[in-house]
Amino acid sequence: MRVLKSTTILPAVHVEETGMAPTSRLGSKYYNHKGIYEVYLPQDYLHLLNCICYYKVNKNSGCREGGSIAEIPAKRLTADSWSTIVQDYYNRPTPQRPYYYIHNIN
Repeated sequence: MRVLKSTTILPAVHVEETGMAPTSRLGSKYYNHKGIYEVYLPQDYLHLLNCICYYKVNKNSGCREGGSIAEIPAKRLTADSWSTIVQDYYNRPTPQRPYYYIHNIN
């Protein structure tokens, strides 16, 4: 397993800049589409163990100081759990509760 373990930091691109995901398909009254980003995965993405989102904190919030970097673990979003999460106000995606979804675009 040590051979398969590595760390990669991928640059995220905002979906509105790429135009790849139409918002009508992802529609919900609780979901904010401004927070959708995408990354291009490496060839060995099948060995993906986890995903961590790094945020730059702009101003003091709770225990975080402005200018610091916040590390928030993302939960995996599957096709069958999407319909439940998008309708549930308490589990919707937020910066404090990010989700990641692997979607292949040919």
